[in-house]
Amino acid sequence: MNGYEKRTKQKKDTILRAAQGLFFTHGVANTKIADIARKANVSQVTIYNYFGNKDKLLSEAIRQHMACSLKVSEKLLLEDIPFKEKMEKAIATKKISGTQLSKEFLDTVPWEKPEIQHLFKEMRAKSHHFIEQMIKQGKAEGAIHPSITLEAYIAYISAIDSLLTDPDFLKTSNEYKPAIERLVWYGLIGK
Repeated sequence: MNGYEKRTKQKKDTILRAAQGLFFTHGVANTKIADIARKANVSQVTIYNYFGNKDKLLSEAIRQHMACSLKVSEKLLLEDIPFKEKMEKAIATKKISGTQLSKEFLDTVPWEKPEIQHLFKEMRAKSHHFIEQMIKQGKAEGAIHPSITLEAYIAYISAIDSLLTDPDFLKTSNEYKPAIERLVWYGLIGK
């Protein structure tokens, strides 16, 4: 990478960090390109040149956040710890990742837009390796019933995805959302 490419990448990274900080804290509707430019110490024109528009910048900010979460999950796979402990860490990591996203952000993301829906489908596809390895370890340790196949779990998660990516899901009560998450991870009989 030459000097120009390196500076361009650094500027893009700075813009993305600024955008994430503002979007995730104040919400999409309350964050203007001018705010991001000011925080990143760049011109608005630079942001438009690199990202096109606010929607594309938002998509990239979400994509990067999801990619970081996936890296953490993949690193967790390499830890030599029992399945149940690994699951607890995965859930804790997900909660930490989720706390970085304010209610204002979650309430103002245009969930119905195809590019946002596509991001979640893309992330789900990328997370299949993590899921497969977790299921294998859980079965080997007797924590997951041997009859549960990867295909069955993926189908189950796909059904849950349709619920979680419904724009009305975020309008539900604070008791409802964690209850759905608990059902996803532990089923009816688990913790």
